[in-house]
Amino acid sequence: MQSAEVLASLALLLVACWIILRQISAFRAERALRDSHLFASEIISGAAEGIVVYDRELRYLVWNRFMEEMTGLPAAAVLGKRAPDLFPHLREQGIDVLLQRALAGEDVASPDMHYYIPGSPREGWASAVYHPHRDSRGEIAGVIGLIRDITARKKAEQQIEYQAYHDALTGLANRRLFNEHLSLALALAARRNCPVAVLFLDLDHFKLVNDTLGHTMGDVLLQEVAKRLKSCVREGDAVARVGGDEFTIVLQVLETRDAAAVVAL
Repeated sequence: MQSAEVLASLALLLVACWIILRQISAFRAERALRDSHLFASEIISGAAEGIVVYDRELRYLVWNRFMEEMTGLPAAAVLGKRAPDLFPHLREQGIDVLLQRALAGEDVASPDMHYYIPGSPREGWASAVYHPHRDSRGEIAGVIGLIRDITARKKAEQQIEYQAYHDALTGLANRRLFNEHLSLALALAARRNCPVAVLFLDLDHFKLVNDTLGHTMGDVLLQEVAKRLKSCVREGDAVARVGGDEFTIVLQVLETRDAAAVVAL
């Protein structure tokens, strides 16, 4: 009888130990899960690129610190809202189509996209890669987006392109851009069966200005001439500086040939 009681006590002790071990294991697992979530949250928050997560309705679930700094919008103003409704330019630039493809299981990359914040002067350029976000069962639950701010690179490219087609002193079109304007004007004139005119202006005795007043005043004179020429033509006409003191003007879609003489005067 005593032997049976001892065995029963041992059995109860083993069950109690098993329950305690299970609780300890569950506690450790819960703490490990909590720590892993915290770790993942810290990585997402401190990432050097934008990280966003959408649900299947394209509502924002994650909006990290990088996105807050890039757009000026805090996560509280974004989470729970649909991306196409909050940022209409996503739809205008076809980004919503890319998100739908990601929801269908594709990994997709966006072209360079111009972003702006409605009601704010903040704007810039970004590129993105979208991946399907799968749950523990492997089913697509949403989309993960990795966003890069390429505003600085885009501005540098635009500046280089501008310098390639414009005169540095006056800001007018250079010879290269003038030739493109002329080609387009001639093509338009042929389609509409209307005249196009090219005016050439050479400043007489400009060398005398440089020699007597200095090159700085000569530059001021060229800039003033450029302003006045621009003010004498329509917005669609082209004014170019093609040489040191040489300017050309393309007048397109003229009603009569005499209209060019009116502008020249």
